Amino acid sequence: MIAARLRRSAILYEGGRSITILVGEAALHHLVGSPDIMRAQIDHIAKLATTTQATIGIVPFESFPVLVQHGWDQRDRIITLETSAGDIEIADPVEVARYERWVQLLLEHALTGAAAAERCARIVSERGTPSPGVPE
Repeated sequence: MIAARLRRSAILYEGGRSITILVGEAALHHLVGSPDIMRAQIDHIAKLATTTQATIGIVPFESFPVLVQHGWDQRDRIITLETSAGDIEIADPVEVARYERWVQLLLEHALTGAAAAERCARIVSERGTPSPGVPE
């Protein structure tokens, strides 16, 4: 499982790929797991935003151009929605174009690179100090 995770994360550093990951700022404020886990996750996103070939974007509260009801993954011309009942694949060109337009709208408003890392740092600092024993 660890080897598979490392292989998946390695593609973020490879050239020649077009990878875009967008996260709504609200997702970074929800406490999923302990505060220490959330801090580590947000710190990881901040690091990825400035060290990978991928575009990592944080769509801020103050500028969310489209309200999407779910997350999705796009590979080539297929959109995959993950649901509790299983994956749904969408290949209809009109629907795929709709998702691609949403990505463009979200990217136009997203904080990327250093700006995304700064927003992550602000969210972490607003949460307060880390628990004892957790490295800075």
